[in-house]
Amino acid sequence: MKIAKEGLLFILIPLLFAAIFYALDVKLLAALSLLVSFFMTFFFRVPKRSIPDDPKAILAPADGKIVDISKGRDYVTIAIFLSPLDVHVNRIPHEGEVVDVKYIKGKHLQAFRPAASKQNERVITTISTRYGTYKVAQIAGILARRVVCYLKPGDKVERGQVFGMIKFGSRTELTMSTEDVHIVVKIGEKVKGGETIVAYFKGL
Repeated sequence: MKIAKEGLLFILIPLLFAAIFYALDVKLLAALSLLVSFFMTFFFRVPKRSIPDDPKAILAPADGKIVDISKGRDYVTIAIFLSPLDVHVNRIPHEGEVVDVKYIKGKHLQAFRPAASKQNERVITTISTRYGTYKVAQIAGILARRVVCYLKPGDKVERGQVFGMIKFGSRTELTMSTEDVHIVVKIGEKVKGGETIVAYFKGL
């Protein structure tokens, strides 16, 4: 299993403290430091995923629980809440080309609250595909204080590809045109990023 590069310092620093405390015979602090290092390793894990073959399948952009499916006049948004125990890397829902990456400053409300979508710090990535365009919003939460996105306009992306992460509890939203897609999940479902099919494109 791989580890996200952003997690290396979070893993190695408490591991170093564990070694120092052990050498000083402060075993309780050594054990606590070791536990922190183990948790960070768990948090920053990047497990392998089985990517479906269906070319019209749109995959979940993150692990977690679907907390909202909201529909506007011409769009639908699937919101996924990531607890501190979920995998926190974000994955590409469908292959295409990045047309825009926008960072928006904001608050750090609890990520499961609907208001977090509009008020919290976030990065919105727009991707164009042969079937239509979709957006993925990486939204920081009350614990998450940094959104990481590796993409830039012009990048070609593949389904299931890791494109960033949100540190320590967060929310990820996938927005698509209602004319382009058919949703196949419901509120309350648990999903796996890069593996669970959340919708299908209707195009050719």
